[in-house]
Amino acid sequence: MPLLHRLLTTAPVAGRRAALDRLLEAAGTLSFEEEKGELTRILGAIRDQDQLVDYQDRIRRRLSATLLVPAAGGVAVPVIRRGGNENE
Repeated sequence: MPLLHRLLTTAPVAGRRAALDRLLEAAGTLSFEEEKGELTRILGAIRDQDQLVDYQDRIRRRLSATLLVPAAGGVAVPVIRRGGNENE
């Protein structure tokens, strides 16, 4: 998606926001490590753009996420729906 990356620095603000939405959506489909790499590249491209501070914050939050791995021998916890019958 080189074109979308290029729009992050050349397009009007509305175009940059649209490109960011698409790039963030696409990054979410990648593996955990690939997503972090893509988010780092995106953040580098918009780091100095005050108009996109909300996106910078969103990306930083996603970059600070950690992958939770189930513990070996863990016990499954049943899901109980609120307001529903527990025996369903």
